[in-house]
Amino acid sequence: MAVMEGEWLWSPGPEYVARSQIARFMQWLRQQRGLDFADYESLHRWSVSDIEAFWAALWDYFEIQSDSPPTRVLEASGMFGAQWFQGTRVNYAEHLLRYEARALAFTRFKSLMKIAVEWPFRRMLARDVPDAALRAKLTPDYPIGCKRILLSDDYLTTMSRENVDLVTDGIRCIVPQGVETQDGRVHEVDAIVYGTGFAATEFLAPMSIRGRRGLDLNEAWLGGATAYLGMTVPGFPNFFMLYGPNTNLGHNSIVYMLESQIRHVMRCIEHMRTQRANVVEVQAERHTRYKLRIQQRLGATVWNGCNSWYVDANGHNSTNWPGFTLSYRFMTRYSSLRAYRFAAALPSTGSLTALTIPAPVAPFERASAALMRGILRTTFRAFIGPPFPVGVERAVVAAIVTLMPKRFGTRSETNSVAGRAVVVTCARRASSDAAILYLHGGAFCLGNPRSHRSITSHLAIASGLPVWTPDYRLAPEHPHPAAIDDAMACVQAMVAQGIRPERIVVAGDSAGGALALEVGLRMRDQGQAPAGLALISPFTDHRLGGDSIRTHASEDPMLRIGWLQQGISWYGAQGPTLLERDLSGLPPMLIHVGDQEILLSDSTRLAERAAAQGVQVQLEIHAERWHVFHLQALYLSSSVDALSAIGAFCRRCVPARQAASSNATRVEWAGGEAA
Repeated sequence: MAVMEGEWLWSPGPEYVARSQIARFMQWLRQQRGLDFADYESLHRWSVSDIEAFWAALWDYFEIQSDSPPTRVLEASGMFGAQWFQGTRVNYAEHLLRYEARALAFTRFKSLMKIAVEWPFRRMLARDVPDAALRAKLTPDYPIGCKRILLSDDYLTTMSRENVDLVTDGIRCIVPQGVETQDGRVHEVDAIVYGTGFAATEFLAPMSIRGRRGLDLNEAWLGGATAYLGMTVPGFPNFFMLYGPNTNLGHNSIVYMLESQIRHVMRCIEHMRTQRANVVEVQAERHTRYKLRIQQRLGATVWNGCNSWYVDANGHNSTNWPGFTLSYRFMTRYSSLRAYRFAAALPSTGSLTALTIPAPVAPFERASAALMRGILRTTFRAFIGPPFPVGVERAVVAAIVTLMPKRFGTRSETNSVAGRAVVVTCARRASSDAAILYLHGGAFCLGNPRSHRSITSHLAIASGLPVWTPDYRLAPEHPHPAAIDDAMACVQAMVAQGIRPERIVVAGDSAGGALALEVGLRMRDQGQAPAGLALISPFTDHRLGGDSIRTHASEDPMLRIGWLQQGISWYGAQGPTLLERDLSGLPPMLIHVGDQEILLSDSTRLAERAAAQGVQVQLEIHAERWHVFHLQALYLSSSVDALSAIGAFCRRCVPARQAASSNATRVEWAGGEAA
């Protein structure tokens, strides 16, 4: 027999003889109990009564015939998990010492691998392989544990048999007589066992799973397979996988990881039922943070040091978990479900995806929301609008915005464009070839970049894009079209900085949402449509013709109809409303609105009209929320989650690179949202 291998495996000798004990037990079952289970490896065909009889007999046998308790023998044999049968008692201290402690060597203290595994291997190699030249061939040239460790006590002795030749030369070709190596020698054989290995980093291959808007999972994973907790990927709602990226182990049982994953999926399903939701999706920002943390941890592990099936062609380790199984179980069982967005799908069309985002049920969140409603009703709603003049209103806003700081981890700089200040807010790692143009709200007469820094700073981090916020001219001093002209001047400045129009996402809230839509229409008319439109409670009907203007007048804790009328008169816009304009040709549009605000109808009617004209629209109605609740991100987790969703939308509109289509078998994935 010729064994041909280019690289050799570390092969420490196992301490267990459990499989031989199981074999003797099977013989005892047949002789003493008259039970014949054939082969214990065929356990998947056993009935419940078979398992019960097997377990009872097993316990009796090992109490009589063996010094080892049955749980230890079963666990050592690899036949069953430690908790396979009900009633099994597990010695967790022993479990921790024997298995979990190995994770320290794999993931924290790589030098322990040399002491605990490499030195015993070298002693065993010297014992089992007397020939020095053969030992040299059998000694790996990479750190112990970097590749998968082979557990065997007779593998090395096989290489010393007289009828075995170990060949490490490269193979040139297969010939009729056998195998021809690079040195021209032909090794004659009767049969060839072709050990090709396996593609461990090609998860779910050869399937092609498609998520929202037809996104292919293979394309999403071109840079390396990643998944939050190894189970779910943004852009693929209602999709969970088991044994996904970075959940493989080098020190313990994968069954334990699978049990943790199943329990986590059930947690999500139970929460969906509680929230009356039918859509669940991991948030892109949480997924990205998790991915970066995992890869950072993997950099210090024993697997980072050689080429192996743990690592893909890009050098990305997408297979192994860099920690303890207990830490993974803790994360899956107790980590906050805020990493996910739960929603209820509303009637949708081919171009319109409509969702209701349930209000969080956490007591602290509900109390914070109630407090915010009270503050807004007694401050903003009471003093913004008639009979107060614009100077008083601006002073009130200036006082309130001190309670809404920007998010930590961003930096801002102020530039001048056409004589107006433009604040550019960036995260620490920001793209340079794409950006967001954000136009603040305030009924065309209030607000500035500082008043909306809470929103723009969160968007900068969530999207990874710089956010340009112009301090456009306000009414009544500067009526229509001054604000639009300032916004378009900012677009021209962005283009002059090398940001192409199709790499700009235009966003805005309230009156700023109206300006953002107008900017999108002007860019479209110039043949340079933006990448996307992200609108928060956009004000689209200056005639105030929506039903919610009347039905939600008392419920809205922030807006009064009188203030809207005041702002409209000061701004002086005339002609058709935005809802009466031609919206065809606009880029994908995301609309956020609260179900307690008087401008709810402005958003729903805009979504319906834009979708009817062929625009891809996603409308998200946030339950128990008010006008531009995103401003209260310091106090409300729902505000942070909403801004994270907008940031993810902006990131999708300007992808880092265009992925080539996969030739894999196609499987459509609907998952509760338009796919």
